[in-house]
Amino acid sequence: MRRSTVLIPAGVLAVAGGLTGLVLWLNQPSYDDRVNDCVAALKDRPQGDEAEPEACEEAKGGH
Repeated sequence: MRRSTVLIPAGVLAVAGGLTGLVLWLNQPSYDDRVNDCVAALKDRPQGDEAEPEACEEAKGGH
């Protein structure tokens, strides 16, 4: 088996994997988007509710 027979498909797979990772990384919400979601969730919670909305976990750097 020639070396190019292995290297070309391996290179194509590496480039495809890199592009896929880049697209997934770029499509994540920005920090500002997460903070805006938290502010909206805080405004929408019922009067007297002191529990922190789940949307605010992401603004703190959570999942």
